[in-house]
Amino acid sequence: MSSKNCTTSRYIDYTENQKPLQSLREVPEFEDIHLPYLIEYQIGVINTSAKISKISLVLDKKAKTKLDLSHETMNMSHRAEAYVLMTKDVILHREVHLAKTHLLKLSDVNFTSTCSIIYHTAHDNREVLMKYGVGKASLMHLRASIDNYQAVMGAPKEAITKRKQLTHQLAQRIVEQRAILDKIYTLMSIMQYTQPAMYALYKDTWVVLYRSRSLAGMCRVTDATSAKAVAGATLTFYQDEVPVLKKSIAKGGGSRIKSLSNGTYILTVSRPGYTAQTLTVHISNTKLTTINVTLEKAL
Repeated sequence: MSSKNCTTSRYIDYTENQKPLQSLREVPEFEDIHLPYLIEYQIGVINTSAKISKISLVLDKKAKTKLDLSHETMNMSHRAEAYVLMTKDVILHREVHLAKTHLLKLSDVNFTSTCSIIYHTAHDNREVLMKYGVGKASLMHLRASIDNYQAVMGAPKEAITKRKQLTHQLAQRIVEQRAILDKIYTLMSIMQYTQPAMYALYKDTWVVLYRSRSLAGMCRVTDATSAKAVAGATLTFYQDEVPVLKKSIAKGGGSRIKSLSNGTYILTVSRPGYTAQTLTVHISNTKLTTINVTLEKAL
């Protein structure tokens, strides 16, 4: 059984553990011994999955609301910047210029504050911005998006307390599950000599994965001909044709992908001297996404 140290900010992926447990039921002489643990384990899986789902629903709702607000804010910012470029209004440019990657990295309070500044700036200049598509409807949409995000964001103290409670409860579930897994593992060791085929199946399929929730994926970029790492390649993740994250490949050819919520993204991998690659990537909250890309040198 492969494992790593588990902290309160991590969780167990149980999806790979069902096959050996089902196979155990095919060994009658061991069912009486294992059955209590199997029942206890499977009940624990249900409880833990429910806890993870509860946390995921809260985080997914907040992430989606934040993404919606960032779209509305960037849309308003771009319209205002179009006016700035035409009038060369330096002061207004400082107030409305935004980069979406920077916006999404801000804390909840600073994110909301930045979006509100864009709203109030556009509202105060609505007459001159009207010809650039800033009207009553677009301002109302942005105001509603800000209100929606503030509603799911909650009071900072309340949000911190709730997160700590859920993290503590989840940590307790993980400790309980690990204890049961250790018992099953000990009992399975008995089969090493009496049921070698079953034990081999168990060793091949029993996997417990621990990973940090903040780490969404790992990407590696190599040369198609030499298979050597392509350092300096740029990874750009798009959602709805809007760039949401840009990363660079390190000297070793890899990059750790964080801060991406659950969903499907278009990934563009590029580097001068190579032909760019575009692929679809699915980020899951329950499994680490591994991305391997090969680049061919441009002719």
